[in-house]
Order: sequence, then C-alpha cells, then structure tokens
Amino acid sequence: VSSVGFSFFNMTSQFVTVLGVLTSTVLSIKFGKKAVAIWGFSLTTIFMALFYLVPATSIGTMFLMEYARALTYAPTIPLIWAMFADVVDYSEWKTGRRITGVIYATILFGLKTGLSLGGAMAGWLLSGFGYRANAVQTPHALEGIRMTISLFPSVFFGIVIVCLVSYEIGKSLNIQIQDELAERRRKFASA
Repeated sequence: VSSVGFSFFNMTSQFVTVLGVLTSTVLSIKFGKKAVAIWGFSLTTIFMALFYLVPATSIGTMFLMEYARALTYAPTIPLIWAMFADVVDYSEWKTGRRITGVIYATILFGLKTGLSLGGAMAGWLLSGFGYRANAVQTPHALEGIRMTISLFPSVFFGIVIVCLVSYEIGKSLNIQIQDELAERRRKFASA
C-alpha cells in the first residue's frame, strides 16, 4: 500500500507541475520572467519549509502541500532556461559579440556540479542523522529525513532568491535589449 501511495503522490505531483509549467508564458508576459521566478521560488521556499511541520499521519495535508509546492515551482522551470537566453542577449548587447556556447557551457557546468553536490549532500546529511537503508529508522534518522526534504532545500532556495533579486535583467531592460539588438541586426543586414 505504501509504495502505491508514494507512486500516486509522485504521479499526481508531476501532473500539477505540468499544469504549473503551462502558466509560465502567460505569467512572464504579464509580470516579467524575473518577477515570476522570484515569486515562484519564494512561495516554493515557504511551502517546502512548512512541509517540516506536517505530521507523518497527515497524508491529505502532505498531498496538498506538495501540490502547492509543485504549482508554485513549476513556472520557474522553463523561465530559468529563458533567463539563460536573456543572459546571452545581455552579453551580446554589452560586448557586441554573441557567445552562446560559452554561456550555456558555463551554466550547464554549474548545473551539473550543483546536481552532483546536491545528491551527495543529501546522502551525507542522511548518513549524519543515522539513516540506514532497508531498516527501521530511529527517531533521529526520521528527523533527518524530514529536514532533508524540507528545511535544508529551503535554505538553498533562499540563496537562489537572493541571487535573483540581484539579477539585473528585469522586464524593462529585457525589452530594451531585444529592441536594440533587433535594430543592430537590421542595420547589419541592410549594410
């Protein structure tokens, strides 16, 4: 029963995520990518941190909290990739040279490094709390599991929010960059 319930939890969460992803374009057109990303990550951080407070017996509340987290995180998924493209445009706007490959290679290196370290950190944290695979977990290990899926990721989401607040490319600057690059390209094509 527990494996079916966990599968249902994951499957329905992914469905909610898909619904949230579908809202990203509309939200970014109305509010701008940066604003939607900041709000999405902020709400995600709150819902993840609140997950810590949900008792293990409150299954319905866990489902609702996960749906809220998935729905608020989902629009950020495509927007972050679109923001990467904005960085490429920003670089071209500033320097006159388009270095798409260098920028994406750097971003992907950081992404892969973060994924590797994140997976390792989760293992280190669980090990530090005394987690043992295929065994009945101690109260300390259960506390570690709860923190590893709620509070610890919330701290890292908080760091993301701080980085996004200092990110220069808001909606108005992005429009200015696009307009000026289009004008440069038009002049280059007519020359």
